[in-house]
Amino acid sequence: MPAKLAGEFTNFRGQARLLDRALQQNAYCYVHATEVGGTHPALLEALGYGNCVLTLATSENLEVVGEAGIPYADERDLTDILQRVLRDASLVSAYRQRAQARIREHYDWEHVVNLYENLFARMARQPAPHVVDFNIERPESKAASAARR
Repeated sequence: MPAKLAGEFTNFRGQARLLDRALQQNAYCYVHATEVGGTHPALLEALGYGNCVLTLATSENLEVVGEAGIPYADERDLTDILQRVLRDASLVSAYRQRAQARIREHYDWEHVVNLYENLFARMARQPAPHVVDFNIERPESKAASAARR
């Protein structure tokens, strides 16, 4: 690849990241539709940016968002929830606050490192060095049920 073209490509990637950040920071809500298992980085980013997160109701997604996101089961459910979210700015505001609180409480580095250190200690049959709050909300949370009504 010629140097000039490589430089333009790199510049484009940098601009794309800035655009992505701007879209995330200014989104009215974020719809997470992936079924891929695990803790999806895009879902964490959406919570971290303080988005009102609507997520496909997989066990992995529900564990990540806890009561800080609104789950949906299928396209019809998503349509109903989107209409409600578009009509109710106070609901969006409440979920935006919950999203950032969720990230602060469950996904800051100190908390994650403490979880890993406890896991490694348990694997080595040693006492856990940290007291960690494992209060992770499950799929049928009260907030998720209320949001769906």
